[in-house]
This record gives sequence, structure tokens and C-alpha cells, in this order.
Amino acid sequence: MNISLSDKHRRNLEEIAKEEKVRTADAIRAIFELGLKEWELRKALRLYREGKTTLWKAAEIAELTLHELIDIIDREGIPYDYDVDATLDYVPFTMN
Repeated sequence: MNISLSDKHRRNLEEIAKEEKVRTADAIRAIFELGLKEWELRKALRLYREGKTTLWKAAEIAELTLHELIDIIDREGIPYDYDVDATLDYVPFTMN
């Protein structure tokens, strides 16, 4: 895969690689992964806000725990309905 970068972005990447003491390709990969993670989170929040997914499924999309997602939803000011019974359907547990 090839991508075209502006001179500014190329310089930024080289500076990041130098600061992090990694190859430029490794810096690009790390930044790309961060961007994908953020994209997945934004997608999960959008779907949840629009009522198109459950809180639990949104956490799965964002690759977060339910508690991590609830913390983010609180910070973002997104109203949520925490349904304990629905959540228990997804939480595996055993009774001893």
C-alpha cells in the first residue's frame, strides 16, 4: 500500500520517529493504529447515540470494557440507560 503525504506531514512523522527513537515506518504504524482506535470509538459512540446499538455492543466495537465506555460516555455528556438485566445477558459468570 502506498500513500502520499504532504511535506509537512512527512516532516512531522520524521520528527515523531526521531523523538520516539523508532523507524519512520514504525511511527506511521503506531499513529495509524491510534487513528483506527479513535475511529472505532467515535463509530461506537455515534451508533449508541443514534440508538442503533446497545451499550455493551458499543463497548465491543470500541474494544473497551463496559466500564471504560461508560466513563467515556459520561465525559462526552451522552445520556445512557444502563439496563442491568440486558447487560447480564452478555456477562459470563458461574455460580459456585
